[in-house]
Amino acid sequence: MNHNFINILDSEREQYIYRIMPLSRLYELFENKENVLVKPSLWEDPFENFILKSRVRFKNGKTYGFNHQNGFYGQCWTRSKASDAMWRIYSLDKRSVRIRTTIRKLFNSLYGSQSNKGLRDEKCFIGKVKYLPSSQLKVFASEIFSEQAGTKTYSLASSLCVKRPAFKHENEVRLIYFEHDVNKYNEQLFQYKFDAHDVIDQLMLDPRLDASEAEIIKKQITKKVGFKGSIKRSLLYALPEDLIIDAK
Repeated sequence: MNHNFINILDSEREQYIYRIMPLSRLYELFENKENVLVKPSLWEDPFENFILKSRVRFKNGKTYGFNHQNGFYGQCWTRSKASDAMWRIYSLDKRSVRIRTTIRKLFNSLYGSQSNKGLRDEKCFIGKVKYLPSSQLKVFASEIFSEQAGTKTYSLASSLCVKRPAFKHENEVRLIYFEHDVNKYNEQLFQYKFDAHDVIDQLMLDPRLDASEAEIIKKQITKKVGFKGSIKRSLLYALPEDLIIDAK
């Protein structure tokens, strides 16, 4: 199963990963018991999926385009525990929630949901994103379609785990699914059964909320979905108590 973990060492599989989402989406995750992945074409960066969108010229001189990009779906997470940028980007109303799980638990939620045991090794992936400058991106893209790599699903999935250095602050991990049925390529979303109570172990509220606002939202979440794990308010902006600075 090692090829299903892209750029991830065995020792990193228990690392925590995080995702910030609106309260409404959090409730859907628990109530619908489904996780939803989207086509990379819906991601904001126009460079996303650029490798699979490209035409490839092989050593025989012939140039081909591929339909594989239409079969991929993904979901973005971050390894950054405390990020001012991520809160400001994904919690505009200050009422979003950060969920936490581990790399292994998230992957297992997708891998274990597949009824066709024989195909799931070629359908389910999770990868740590590499941030490469343009010159290295071109080299990486050439290696994706090398004779050694061929067009194996792993090689194609790994093409979704590279971005430009401008996005390095995202520190991303991506859950990736490849749909083998070409009749489903027009579908923009992929849903699979997901037990949020089993996969998610912590909820974190926006650090810009005051204590009373956070307590209200915490009670709302507990009442609505019955979450048994910890629900905390991020202390990203909390000042240290009783700070004494020694003058020089």
